[in-house]
Amino acid sequence: MYKILHIENSTFLHSIVKEVVTKKNFEYISCDTYTEALIILNETEIDLILTATNIKGMNINDFIEEVKHINETLPICIISSNDNSKIFFDAGANNYISKTNLVSELESYINNASIYQQNNVLFDDKKIAIIDDNTLSLLEIKDILQKYISKNMYSFKSGTELFKSNKIFDIYLVDIILKDESGLNIIKKIRNLNSNAIIIGITALDNQNVLSEVLDYGADDIINKPINEKLLISKIKARLR
Repeated sequence: MYKILHIENSTFLHSIVKEVVTKKNFEYISCDTYTEALIILNETEIDLILTATNIKGMNINDFIEEVKHINETLPICIISSNDNSKIFFDAGANNYISKTNLVSELESYINNASIYQQNNVLFDDKKIAIIDDNTLSLLEIKDILQKYISKNMYSFKSGTELFKSNKIFDIYLVDIILKDESGLNIIKKIRNLNSNAIIIGITALDNQNVLSEVLDYGADDIINKPINEKLLISKIKARLR
C-alpha cells in the first residue's frame, strides 16, 4: 500500500490531510517533529512526505537534506501558507501545496501520486533491454533504472547480441550510434518483431533530422545524452499509462 508520512503540529490539519489520504485508500502515518519523522523513515518504507515548515527542533532545509541521505528519490511536498514556494524548491522539495486551497490541491496531488504508484508497480514488472556499446553509458543507465526496478533488466553491447538472446522485452533503450551497426536498424527490427514494445532511442546528437528519423524508424520517444534521470523515468512511465 502507498504510504504517506505527514509532519504537522496542528491536530486540525492532521485530521484534514488524513481524511483526504485515507479516502484514496493510502496508508496515513503522522508525527509532529522532524526527528520522529527521520526515525520513521529509517524503520518504514515511505512513498511520499507531506510536511509543514514551522516544525520546532530542526530547519526545513536540514530536514530535507537528511531525508535525501536516507532516500534521495523520495518525493517531498511542502504544505505551507508561505506563498514564496521557490525557497522550498531551492531546498529540495518536489512540490508545494498552499494551505489556502489545501483540500482541492491535496486531492489533485494525491490523485497524481496514485497514478505514479500504479506506474511504479507496472514499471517494476516490466522486462527492460539496454542496447549500448559504451560501458560508462551503460553503467549510468543501469544505475538510474536500478532505483526503480529490482529485476528483469538486461544489457547488450549490440543488436546482434540482443537478437541472439531470443528474449522479448517490454521496454528497449537503444543507443543510436553503435560501433559496428546502426541503432536505427535495431529499432526497426525490434518494432517489426514486437509492435507493442516501448522503444526509446538514446543519442548524443542534437540534429533535428536525425531525431525525427529515430521516430520514423519506430521509436516511441528519444532522450539525449547526458541522460537526465527524471526525464528518462518520466518518458518511460508516460508510455505505461
